[in-house]
Amino acid sequence: MKKIIQTIFIFLFFSTNFILHAQDTLYYDENLKKITDGKEFAEFYRLCTIIKEKIVLQYYRMDGTLYEEHIYTFHFYGLRTDTLKLSKRYNGNNLYWEDPFKNGKRHGNLVVYWENGKVKRNDKYVEGKFIKGTCFDETGKKTGHGTN
Repeated sequence: MKKIIQTIFIFLFFSTNFILHAQDTLYYDENLKKITDGKEFAEFYRLCTIIKEKIVLQYYRMDGTLYEEHIYTFHFYGLRTDTLKLSKRYNGNNLYWEDPFKNGKRHGNLVVYWENGKVKRNDKYVEGKFIKGTCFDETGKKTGHGTN
């Protein structure tokens, strides 16, 4: 990992037009705890992809279906900092929820989906504080306000 960070720093210092791409795979148990004994005991595996100023962590079930995805941004201003920008969870091949962040706090619309792809819940957050929310039934009809 240290070599990847050094490579990124050198790359960003000399060029901003070229896309750097690196990938690493780790294995996890049913509680998403890292496994060091070997992938035969794993329930999930994680791919870490680095592209330009973005780190994408994708957690897959061992059958290859995407389970969870986290997108981070990072910048070099003397120090390396990671900031979660977007978190997604999947149910099978369908998006279950997406959760945006700003400066490490929930910021924007947290959206939860029904299995049919319709919006189940839409909650607005500003700098980590719940502002308002709306719930919908499986047909997309508004059913009420969400709560925190």
